[in-house]
Amino acid sequence: MFAVLRGQPYCGYHEQHPGGYHNRIIPGKAQDYFTFAVSRNPYSRLVSIWRVITQGERYRHYTPLGKPTFPHFVCWAAAEPNIDKWAGMLIPQHRWLKGIRLDAVLRLEELDQEVKRLPFWTGPDHVEPASNRTCIGLPHWSAYYTDPVIITAARQWAGADFETYGYPTTIDAEGS
Repeated sequence: MFAVLRGQPYCGYHEQHPGGYHNRIIPGKAQDYFTFAVSRNPYSRLVSIWRVITQGERYRHYTPLGKPTFPHFVCWAAAEPNIDKWAGMLIPQHRWLKGIRLDAVLRLEELDQEVKRLPFWTGPDHVEPASNRTCIGLPHWSAYYTDPVIITAARQWAGADFETYGYPTTIDAEGS
């Protein structure tokens, strides 16, 4: 899928736009383009962000915490009033996408089906989303949410992401 999207005019691929992790501005020449974003389960996303921040030196400046435990990180993210100043990846999705004209929001967990509904999709019948490197060989994200305090903090951090993108606030054994 990435190869197909990369070939589209202004796909938002961050390496094409130096100086930004992702680009949230739709340039004037693209105002008539079909625009879309991909949402991710807020619980899964928070685990991924924590893994990225704690796995290497490159991202250690994204929080004032150094390499925090997951519970410490989640409680900090929920309570930090200026979360935006640390890194774009810490901004909840509904705030990140606020004010951007989007024709569709696809859910990462159903990307295989949803990408085929895009009006420009001409690819194969089956799309296999690439595995996130931060997840290979590690416990499923739901394994990190064993304490009700952590679940409550994650819900506080994500805010309207659950309702806006149709994700459940409950966690079952499979993490759905």
